[in-house]
Amino acid sequence: MKKITLLLMILSLMVISLSVTSLAYAEDTSVPYKTYTTGPSNALILTQTAYQPSGYVMLDEPLSQPEDMVFYHNDLYVLNTGKQEILIFNEQGLLISTWTHEILDTPTGIDVYEDQVYIADKGLQAVLVFTLDGTLIARYDRPTEPIFGKNSLYIPTKIEVGPRGNIYVVGEGSTSGVIQLSNQGEFLGFFATNFTGQSWFQTLADVLGVQYALNTPSSATNLKMDEEGSLYTISPTDSKPLKRFNIASEDTLDVALNVSDLTAVSASSIGNIVTLSSTGIITEYDALGRLIFSFGGIDTSSQERLGLMVLPVDIELDDNQTIYVLDKGLNQIQIFTPTAFTEAIHLGLASFNNGIYDIALWQNVLNLNEMFAIANQAIGQANYRENNYEVALTYFALAQYKEGYSNTFWQIRYQFLQQYLGLIMMSVLGLYITSKVLKRVDATYGIYQPVRKVRQSILSVSILKQLSMLFIMMKRPLDVFYDIKHRHRSSYTAATIIYIIFIMMTIIAT
Repeated sequence: MKKITLLLMILSLMVISLSVTSLAYAEDTSVPYKTYTTGPSNALILTQTAYQPSGYVMLDEPLSQPEDMVFYHNDLYVLNTGKQEILIFNEQGLLISTWTHEILDTPTGIDVYEDQVYIADKGLQAVLVFTLDGTLIARYDRPTEPIFGKNSLYIPTKIEVGPRGNIYVVGEGSTSGVIQLSNQGEFLGFFATNFTGQSWFQTLADVLGVQYALNTPSSATNLKMDEEGSLYTISPTDSKPLKRFNIASEDTLDVALNVSDLTAVSASSIGNIVTLSSTGIITEYDALGRLIFSFGGIDTSSQERLGLMVLPVDIELDDNQTIYVLDKGLNQIQIFTPTAFTEAIHLGLASFNNGIYDIALWQNVLNLNEMFAIANQAIGQANYRENNYEVALTYFALAQYKEGYSNTFWQIRYQFLQQYLGLIMMSVLGLYITSKVLKRVDATYGIYQPVRKVRQSILSVSILKQLSMLFIMMKRPLDVFYDIKHRHRSSYTAATIIYIIFIMMTIIAT
């Protein structure tokens, strides 16, 4: 009875989830965009506002063709390419310093590491290193090492500095991968290469031994390194435009992107991944690649609207998970502040990443949006760890998390077998012994004779006899196939009935 009640509860919750999707939140009409999250079956559903547009970084005058920015010790360094200068803002968004250098030509990428500013200058085709106040320390021109290759292009556009001071450079047209330099500017090799796939035509050509021109890998267009040393790259590829590479240059990110034309990526202190597209869409994923939020858009009106963009080129996050978007079209930096709903989710994800499965945190999220799939999945995992398998099954069903549901179902079945396996084995043994005894009694007294007469009367009907061959086929399939093919002991009517039964069962199963 308990199992039946659980099943009915799961079915009821699933029906409710389908009917209240559009009622799971109160839409905020004060923002010029809608926010989406992941619902059942990984489908996008509307949710309440995740990030509120809260203004712009304070500027004495508009930026001039800005290209890149980065946070360092809570200060925001902005590469103002049009004026060949670096602007530095404090955590209150106030401009605290500005510097430039006569050597700068067309700086397009910036990073700060251990009190040194690294700039990728596309015009100079070089990487420049400065002190925090703008004193030139080093210049790294095209690598001279033979392994770099005579025909390899060296046009630095974006730059990141990782552990031990190694420099990672996105080069325009660098199809071999991200250029990796040592902290002294020596070429170490290519990293995070974009591999190419094969079309069906090329596969056929391989089989036939026909030579053809190989595909050229796409070069990355932007990159970002997180606190763990993993490198994220963005590439204009049809499959997996966003990748995360470990130290062995292996892609470790499995994420189903629903946004094209990515321009920038950033990683938060809690492991979340935030991407920006040229269409103004900001998408946030957790460390496992599950979509959390998607929002934003391009401003197509004649009047500027806070929250929408014109030509977004870069995205960054501070320690409070506030999002900053560098808009080259507006020559401004827009600020998006997380709402209370988002802060609750971030708190739950931070605990989850630390191995803490706090049901109360995620229940608070569900109180705000009962259809939030990650929250249902997290509560399911928390109950799974505490061996509350029936409760976990309910939440996994709501999240439609197949792997968790399957593992939980196996645990429930294992518990059932542990409890009743002895009784089942005794019952099977008792049935076996009883059947043997009854066969001996039937051989002497014919107790099954009435049953045999009923069976013969049923099989005297032609169509029923033909359908009974299904059961015989399980024991002697070759004999049945021979009877059908050579002795014609079946009919189109029987086959039609079997097809109809199969179709009905398929419909019921789905």
